Amino acid sequence: MDKTEQSEMDEAKKTRKPKKNKKSIRRNLIVVILLMSLIPLIVVALVTAVISFNNAMNLEKEVALQRLETVKSESQKLINSTKDCLKVLAENKSVIECLKSPTKENTKDAEAALVSAIDGFSDDAPMFIFDKSGMQLARSDGGELNDISERAYTKPTLSGESVTSDVVISKSTNSKVTIITAPVKDDSGNIVGGIAKNAYVADLDNKMQELVNSYTNIIVLDTSGALVATSLDVDEETFDISSESYVKDAQSGDSAVKTMNFMGTKVLMAYEMDADSSWVFLCTTDYATASRSTMIMVYISGGILLLNTILIIVIGYMYASSIAKPIMRIADMTDRIASGDLNVDKMNIKRQDEVGSMVDSENILLDELGKVIHHAKEVTVKLSDESDSLAESTQDATDASGQITSAVDDISNGAVSQAESVLTAKQNTENIADCIEDITQGADSLDSYSKEMRTACDKAMETLDSLINQSKYVNSSASTISETINQTNTSVQTISDFTAQISNIATQTNLLSLNASIEAARAGEAGKGFAVVADEISKLAAQSGDSASQIGAIVDELLRNSDESVRAMNELNSSVETQAEQLKSTQENMEQMADDVEKVTHGSVDILEKTQTLTDAKNNLQEVIEDLAAISEENAASAQETNASMQQLDTTFDNISKSAHNLQSIAKQLEETISYFQ
Repeated sequence: MDKTEQSEMDEAKKTRKPKKNKKSIRRNLIVVILLMSLIPLIVVALVTAVISFNNAMNLEKEVALQRLETVKSESQKLINSTKDCLKVLAENKSVIECLKSPTKENTKDAEAALVSAIDGFSDDAPMFIFDKSGMQLARSDGGELNDISERAYTKPTLSGESVTSDVVISKSTNSKVTIITAPVKDDSGNIVGGIAKNAYVADLDNKMQELVNSYTNIIVLDTSGALVATSLDVDEETFDISSESYVKDAQSGDSAVKTMNFMGTKVLMAYEMDADSSWVFLCTTDYATASRSTMIMVYISGGILLLNTILIIVIGYMYASSIAKPIMRIADMTDRIASGDLNVDKMNIKRQDEVGSMVDSENILLDELGKVIHHAKEVTVKLSDESDSLAESTQDATDASGQITSAVDDISNGAVSQAESVLTAKQNTENIADCIEDITQGADSLDSYSKEMRTACDKAMETLDSLINQSKYVNSSASTISETINQTNTSVQTISDFTAQISNIATQTNLLSLNASIEAARAGEAGKGFAVVADEISKLAAQSGDSASQIGAIVDELLRNSDESVRAMNELNSSVETQAEQLKSTQENMEQMADDVEKVTHGSVDILEKTQTLTDAKNNLQEVIEDLAAISEENAASAQETNASMQQLDTTFDNISKSAHNLQSIAKQLEETISYFQ
C-alpha cells in the first residue's frame, strides 16, 4: 500500500469517529418522568379548578334565584291577601247597594264595612269604592272623594279585571303605595263598580334587607320600570334602570342569570317577572366576592401541585441516575469500538434487569467483533487479488464483443435497408396494380357507355324517321286543308252573291207592296182586301231583307275567318318545310354520331384486351416482389435478432466489467474499513 492510500485511509478514519452526544440520557429521563407525572397532575388541578369555579357560580345562581323567589313570595302575599279581602268585600251587600243606589244611608253602611275590613290589615292604608263613572263613593278613612276615571287601573277594573297598579306616592302619607282593585258585581253578574285598597311597599324593603348580605342586592320594578323596592342605598327619585336590556328581557317574559356590568361593578344578575303583578324582580351578586372562595381553592391546589413537582424532581433524579450511569458506560465503550479501538476492557456490572442484559451483550459483541475483523482481513486480501484478475479478463471479453457487435450491426443495417427497398418496390407494384384496376374499370365503363350510346343513337334514328314521316303527313294534310278552305271560300262568296240578290228582291217587293197599298187606299172599300195582302207582302219583304242582312253578316265573318285560316295554313306549311329540313340535318348528324360510337366501342375493346395483358404481367411481378420481400424481412429480422443478442452480450460484458471494477473498489474499501480496527 502506497503513502497516498495510507493517508486517505487515515483521513477516512478520522471522519468516521463518532461524535459526542450533547444530550444527556439522565436529563432526558428526568424530563420524561416530569412530563408523565406533572401533566396528569396539572390536568387534574385545572379540571378541579374549573369544576369548583363552575359549581360555586352555579350555587350563587341558585341562591340568587331563591332570593328572587322569596321576594316574589312576599310580594305575592301582600298582593294576594289584599285581593282576597277585596273579593270578599266585593260581595258585601252594603257595598253592592251603595254602588247600585248611592244614598246617604247606603254610603254610610258601605263606609262601615270598609272600616271593619281595614282592621284586619297590618297597615292603615285606606280602602275605597267607586262607581262605573269612576267616582269614589266611600272611603275607609273618611277622606275626600275623588274622580279616578282617568287612572290606569279604573277601566280594567270596570271591565272585570283584578288590577295591581304601578307604584305611586300617596298624597296623604307621602309613601310609596300600589293600588290593588277588584270589580264589584250585582246578583245578576253585572259590574256595578269597583273596590280598591292602597298597599304600602315599605314592608318589601324590610324583607329584602333580611335576605341580602354584603355582596348581594335585590331590586323590584313595576310594569313601567319604576322602583318598587330595593336593598340598594340609592336615591329612589333618580334611580332609573328601566331602559336596560335585562329589564326589557324580563318584561318580555325571559328569566335568566347572567354575568354583566351593573353600576360599574361586575355582577351575577338574576332577573324574572311575576306573572300576576307583572313586576320585575332583580338580584345582583358581586362577582369577585362570589368567586373568592373558588380562587382560594385554586391557590391551594397550586401549592399542592408545586410540592408534588419538587418531590417528583428529587425522586426522578435518583431513579434516572441509577439507570443512566451503566447506560453511559455502555455508550462510552461503544464509542471506543466505533472509533476502531478493540482493546477495550470488559465491563463488570452485575444487574438482573435490562441494563445488565445490555452490559453482557456489549461484552459478547466485543469478543465476536474481534474475531470477525481478523477473519475479514484475511478474506479481503484474497478478494482484492481475485477482483484484479476478473477485471483484466472482463476487459478482453468486452473488446472482442464490441468488434463482433459492430460487424453484426453493419449486416443488420444492410438487411434492414434491403427490406425497406423491397417494401418500397412492393408498394409501387401495388400502386401500379391499383392504376391498372382503375384503367380496367374505366375501359369497362367506356364499353358499357358506348353500347348505351349506340342503343340511344338507334332509338334516336327511329324517332327521327318517325318525325320525318309525320312531318310529310302534316304537310300533305295542310295542303288538303288549304284547298278545302279555298273551296269553302268560293262557296261562301257564291252565298254572298245570292244573299245580295235576295236583298234586292226584298227591296223591290217592299216597293211593290208600298205601291199596292197606295192603290188599295185609292180604291176605298173595294181595295181593303188588297191592302191587307199588300201589308203582309211588305212584312214578308222586310223579314226577307233582315234575314238577308244577317246572312250577309255571317258570310262576311266566314270570309274573314277563311282568310285567317288560309294565312295560318300558309305559315304552317312554311314551318313544316323548315322542320323537315332540320330533321334531315339531325338525321345526318345522328348517322355520323353512330359511326363515331362504333369506333369508340372497338377502341374500348382493344383497351380491355391490352389491360388484361398488363394485369397478368403485374400479377407475376407482384408474386416475385412478395417472395423477395418475405426473404428480405426474414433476413432483416434475423440480423436484428443477432444484433440484439450481441448488444445484450455486450451489455452483459459491460455489467461484468463494471461489477469487476466495483468489486475492486469494494475490496479496497473493505480493506480500508478493516484497517480502521486495531
